[in-house]
Amino acid sequence: MTALAISTSATAARLTMVVGTYTGGGSRGVYTYSIDTSTGDAQLLDSVAVDNPSYVAVAPDGKHLYTVGENGVGKSRVNALSLDKATGHMQLLGSVDARGDNPCHITFVAPHTVSVANYTSGSLALFNINPASGILSEATQVFPFSTSSVYQPNQDHSHIHFSQVTPDGKYLLVNNLGGDCIYTFKILKDKRQGTATLELHDSTKVAPGSGPRHLVFSPDDKKVYLMTELSDQVMAFNYYDGHLSHYQTINAAETPAHGGADIHITPGEGRYLYASVRLVGDGIAIFKVDYNGLLKKVGYQKTGRHPRNFIITPDGRLLLCACRDSNVIQVFSIDSTTGLLTDLHKDIKLSRPVCLKFAK
Repeated sequence: MTALAISTSATAARLTMVVGTYTGGGSRGVYTYSIDTSTGDAQLLDSVAVDNPSYVAVAPDGKHLYTVGENGVGKSRVNALSLDKATGHMQLLGSVDARGDNPCHITFVAPHTVSVANYTSGSLALFNINPASGILSEATQVFPFSTSSVYQPNQDHSHIHFSQVTPDGKYLLVNNLGGDCIYTFKILKDKRQGTATLELHDSTKVAPGSGPRHLVFSPDDKKVYLMTELSDQVMAFNYYDGHLSHYQTINAAETPAHGGADIHITPGEGRYLYASVRLVGDGIAIFKVDYNGLLKKVGYQKTGRHPRNFIITPDGRLLLCACRDSNVIQVFSIDSTTGLLTDLHKDIKLSRPVCLKFAK
């Protein structure tokens, strides 16, 4: 059996996957699927009507999930849903004003606090969660930004696109695509309440016109890999106590696309890094990570149209890619020896999928 093959006789490992979509073209909103990592087969579990839940975050306890509602100026929301990760059943609990326009990312800062990146308005907002009901509070903090940069019109003002808690739990990194910088916020925790507030600590400039979008930490927590949208590059940084120092930049796109999107690294030793590119030559760039964190491009896997977001199963067997404009989630196997991808032709057909998360 080759390294590319997935054994159907292996013990099945089933995961519950949550999918966020753009609605209006046939999608209801949020979906859950059961994924068999030994075969790549998927089974629909549930769906809930929510407007444009283009990014989702599953609560650490696996009992709730939270989504943005990317609904335009003055209409954008943040939604709370209950989740039974065993059955995939969901129920919409309620929503609050996003306190910004077109939110595109949501993540947990503390067990009962989420941060929301508002793209169009260029702001970051924090919301607390009622631990008993799972319902969101109104925004507890809102940070507006006004930095701009050189690539027009995408950088005529700030566009906050992503935030991520550092592995040491002390800081929140926030990507400003419009301002070509990464903010570092100190996380001030209320351990009794399980909530947090933020305080600006530092800012790291990146190359003008690059457009920082998403980032990922290496498994040893010492490296940060940043995907840029406008320059289609992966930038590598050393990380230590809230500070970033750049050491490498490498192209992801085969031809200039100005559409860099998502980035993830394989679990365990983190031997391979993947970065998606949209708009021109849609696909996923494949990089080998050497012992000191340097990247070498080893392949490029063509995908369906507009691979906005993708995810790697915790066992490292599969990569699932949400291809928004092809209306499918593609399922690829990962060759553990080379890092290359093979399409298993087990597409999950769904209108405009854009975000994939596993309920852990």
